[in-house]
Amino acid sequence: MFYNGLKNNFFNNYKLICLVILNIVFIFVMLSPMLRSGYISDDSLNSLTRGYLLINHENILVFTYSIMKGWILAGRFYPLSFYVYSLFTIINNLFIYKLSIMIFVIIDICLFGYFIKLVTKSTYIALISMLYPPFLFQFRLPNDPILSFHWLLELLFLYIIISLILLILFLRSHNKYFLIFSVFAYILSLLTYEITILFCAFHIIIISFETNHDYKNRVLYIVKISLPYILSSIFLILLTVCLRFYQGVPWKGGEGAFDYGYVPSFKIIAFVIALAKQTLAAFPFSYYYFDPLKIFPNIISYINNYFTFKILLIMALYSFLIWKVSLLAFSELRKLNNKINIKYLLLLGLSMLVLPEVLTSLSPKYQNEITRGSGYLPVYISYFGFTIIAITIIYLIYNKYKSNYRISYIISIALALVLGFASTINYLNNNIIVNYANTIWLYPRTIIEESLNNGLAENVPNNSLLIVDDNHPWDIVEFYAIYAKDKFRNIYFKGNYPITNFANDAFVGNYYNNYVYSFKNYNNVFYLRYDAFNKDSGYAIMGKINDLSFSKEKLNSATGNTIYIYYKFPVNKLALSTINISGMWNDKNDLNDNTKYDIFTLNEEQVRTLSYGKGWRIIDVYSKNKVIDLKSISVNGL
Repeated sequence: MFYNGLKNNFFNNYKLICLVILNIVFIFVMLSPMLRSGYISDDSLNSLTRGYLLINHENILVFTYSIMKGWILAGRFYPLSFYVYSLFTIINNLFIYKLSIMIFVIIDICLFGYFIKLVTKSTYIALISMLYPPFLFQFRLPNDPILSFHWLLELLFLYIIISLILLILFLRSHNKYFLIFSVFAYILSLLTYEITILFCAFHIIIISFETNHDYKNRVLYIVKISLPYILSSIFLILLTVCLRFYQGVPWKGGEGAFDYGYVPSFKIIAFVIALAKQTLAAFPFSYYYFDPLKIFPNIISYINNYFTFKILLIMALYSFLIWKVSLLAFSELRKLNNKINIKYLLLLGLSMLVLPEVLTSLSPKYQNEITRGSGYLPVYISYFGFTIIAITIIYLIYNKYKSNYRISYIISIALALVLGFASTINYLNNNIIVNYANTIWLYPRTIIEESLNNGLAENVPNNSLLIVDDNHPWDIVEFYAIYAKDKFRNIYFKGNYPITNFANDAFVGNYYNNYVYSFKNYNNVFYLRYDAFNKDSGYAIMGKINDLSFSKEKLNSATGNTIYIYYKFPVNKLALSTINISGMWNDKNDLNDNTKYDIFTLNEEQVRTLSYGKGWRIIDVYSKNKVIDLKSISVNGL
């Protein structure tokens, strides 16, 4: 008897453990496109922290303190978020960085599942709640809480969910240490990102529904236990108010350069519209439906072009997992006759769906920038709020038909097919977003990193000036300090807006307006243009500038005698390793007469290979008697 009971208990636990592991595997699969992405949005600059430290010979702690102090004096007190700079000095590998984000997401989902288990007392409803996020997580550009932003929202949700779990454990065990650590976790969230000042509402809801005292004692008990969370939020609000008052930060948001993003706008209609857009972004397929970048194909195109055997296999296995968990949930409800408090779940879900978006929606910047479907970072927490609402609806259906085996079986199959198909479409959408993002954020940066690491700037004298004929966000001194060491003392890039030093926001100016000063004060000035078309092919062209012509908004020409070219090609296509260089040059150095420029083409035998490796070559073109228009150079027609 004892043996049989132990055997059955082990079998049930073993089955549950296997389902949890399978769930985690599918979460990993569904999020796997992010592992191919580059440094996106703020990450593109924050990842250059090492460069700033190299240039200024500064300690990471001193640097972090200076940045933190600047934001605090600007009236924003969130000191725990500045781990970002240390993070990018420790993790230098892009893949490891992306993997670390994914690990935090998986931890969040697992803890969220445990939280749902505590609230519903249902193991398989909790497991279903862990199956939903792959269906909801929609990658967005340019600001996405999963593709970028250095664990910020993942850590924030981690603090919040731990705080809520510990609070429930305290209310059921009355162990005061659970309450102490719950409050501590909530304070950590407050010091990480200001949007959490409203999250004390989550705690109040839990305390209200988990308390079983009579009415009078119940109200006093709810107030007593809620007080530490409420006071923590009030303290942060008062601290922020004092800082802003002391520094003279305006209280009403406007269109000014400083307060545009971080001072609230109290225009009711603008706020409501922004809040609606932010909340809508948490709904499934909102980004796909509104398609702000106009890059998604229609469903027919998906089926014709994207549904490979691999995709169909993923969908089949994921649908099977959902079907199996649904049947087990029906079985559990029959055996335990578990009654879940619907009001409890709905209030939690609605608050977690809407409250994360409130402060963001007060910002005049986001009131103007947020479009339908393209929610800002807090949408990550709203995903979980939507999940709670969804599982509440699922529970109501399960509970209604739990006694009818035939209908419960049909419901399980229908849910599996719908969620399996929808999750697969979302997975494909995320792939499309990553592929699109890589053309902007990954491939160009990778080609210039590789070219510099492989010696493109080897013959460039130290402390040269670099003029980049493009406007990538990483084209600043800090980037080249990492990959080209002391080669370039200053960087100017293409555009009619000023370059900003990311560390101290010091105005530098664009290279068109500063050409006269800069060019005459540097002995060595170099031109750079680069591009990449996929992970396997691209080029970088660098040439020493003898002279250039420009207008206020455009670099017209840059001429020189020497060009270094880095060319990357797919290793399995040897024919593409053959290089043909074309461009324009002039015998008489007459820059004012374009008719005197001749078109030239140099084949493989007419160029010199300086170095080469697997899938890349560096060549140089030198002409003593010719003046080459550096802007006209193309490599194999690219």
